[in-house]
Amino acid sequence: MNTKNEKSSGKWEKKGIEQFKDQDYKAAIRFLEKGAKENPNDANIWNLLGVSYEKIGNYQKEVQYCKMAVNIEPKNASAWYNLGVGYTKLNKHERAIDCYLKSIEIEPNQAHTWFNLGLGYMHIKKFQNSIESFQKVVKLQNNNLKAWKTLGYLYSKLGNHKEAIESFKKVIERDPLNATAYYNMGVNYFNIGEDLNAIQHYEKSIEIQPNNEKPWFNLGVIYSNLENYPKAIESFEEVIKINPENQEAFNYLDKLK
Repeated sequence: MNTKNEKSSGKWEKKGIEQFKDQDYKAAIRFLEKGAKENPNDANIWNLLGVSYEKIGNYQKEVQYCKMAVNIEPKNASAWYNLGVGYTKLNKHERAIDCYLKSIEIEPNQAHTWFNLGLGYMHIKKFQNSIESFQKVVKLQNNNLKAWKTLGYLYSKLGNHKEAIESFKKVIERDPLNATAYYNMGVNYFNIGEDLNAIQHYEKSIEIQPNNEKPWFNLGVIYSNLENYPKAIESFEEVIKINPENQEAFNYLDKLK
């Protein structure tokens, strides 16, 4: 047992951590590489080296060093997670998913790992798996706004409009001025034939963010379908005020006038 080297590498690791906390990642790398050279069997040094390289945009190095960390310590959940992040950054999503699953096997209650796993499944279009991952996120972190938004998007994509509405309701409960959530609720209410609820939510979205052409346009479509032509014309005219190049709004107006 080389106590001298371990003490020395501990000194470099400590300096590396200090520089990492100060966000001087290049300095952190210099110190950590010295520590790794003197104690190459310390998985935590390799792991932190990998994260430091991520911070400066070198994802190949992140993968290289996090791989070394998990080879030394296969039960290091943090290293598996960071290896997954490296693969994600390199758009190697299936490999990233494998790493996040390994991390979850070791530490199953880390919401950020489930979140990244959900994103990984989205990238490879396994949407049901993605939904299950984000459901786990909100179970662990009920106030995770991004997870609720993403669940709403996924449910919408799969045509599960009632579930999407419930997810966007959770967003609004936590962020009452979220214009996008009101807009998305409007879209999903429209898709299940609840025009009045759709109108109500589009109008709320406009109240918060009046210069977004999308809810105005969708209002125009609904009012046109309901044969409320003055309201439809008013809505499409608002679209054109916001975006004079919206040809579809002009087409609707030509038919309505």
